[in-house]
Amino acid sequence: SEIVLGSFSHPDAKPTARSAAAGVERQSSASGQPWREVYRTTSESLSSTVCVDSGRGYAKYGLASSRAPAVLQICQPGQECTQASLLGTALRRLGLRRATLPAYSAIVSEPFKYAGDQDRGFSAPGRRGREAWRADTEQQLLHGFGVRRLAHT
Repeated sequence: SEIVLGSFSHPDAKPTARSAAAGVERQSSASGQPWREVYRTTSESLSSTVCVDSGRGYAKYGLASSRAPAVLQICQPGQECTQASLLGTALRRLGLRRATLPAYSAIVSEPFKYAGDQDRGFSAPGRRGREAWRADTEQQLLHGFGVRRLAHT
């Protein structure tokens, strides 16, 4: 069997092997696609995934394929944007245009105050705050900017 990129434990990241009789690549056990196709698709998706991690005073953003995120200051003094304008500012600084955004996905971290266990420890106002934040983020990214998919972390 031919080893490609070493040996990994994830079912889609196992080395491919050619069948001696048929000369055909084995299929990934999880997706049914050849391993190399799964790897290529995953690698390509990193360059079309926008990541935003917002804190109290600063936010980090970038493409998933970037080596390091860029930083925006969202607190005074020296404020570069507000929480409300953060997503638009990050997309603009990445050089993304509205016409190309439907080809992108986004991963946005929830503000720390909402990032706890959903089933425990949240008061009704806390749950409402989280739901309002999620609805606003979805409205901006999916409907306003038109990104393809959105995930909250």
